[in-house]
Amino acid sequence: MPTTDAVSDPEELNPERVGIIRNHLQEVLASNVFVGSKRAQGFLQLVVDHALAGRLDNLRERMIGAEMFGRPIDYDTANDAVVRVKASEVRKKLSQYYQETRETPAVRIELPSGSYVPKFYWAVSQPASVRAPDPLSSAQPVTSGEESGVTLENQPQASTQPHL
Repeated sequence: MPTTDAVSDPEELNPERVGIIRNHLQEVLASNVFVGSKRAQGFLQLVVDHALAGRLDNLRERMIGAEMFGRPIDYDTANDAVVRVKASEVRKKLSQYYQETRETPAVRIELPSGSYVPKFYWAVSQPASVRAPDPLSSAQPVTSGEESGVTLENQPQASTQPHL
């Protein structure tokens, strides 16, 4: 059974993991899925950068609208869905990216529905006899420290050997 690390404060991320996240983010942004959409690239870069820097207060709809899309800080978010629409597009692009990726990355970046705080899922090596056939079906989100919203979660890697 995989172990799960839940990190409630971005400061608890060690520099190695932050580096892995940043490197993977660059791979995602350079992928065919994201390369054609500068706004989607910018949105994902922005939310990951803020999360890794611990600036979670900036990951609210109004703040993202002002910073990324130049909206006034008091704009009417009920009548201007630009942030929600772009977040939805980024979620779809992330899903497409991971569906098209042949190898399981060391970390998986997700933007949960209803939130602008990314989650990072870590792949865990396990003996072939205990690996789950589908790496996503057995991942159980663990949220610790709801006040921060940033979580790191482990998930098993898919086995390349047949199950007996």
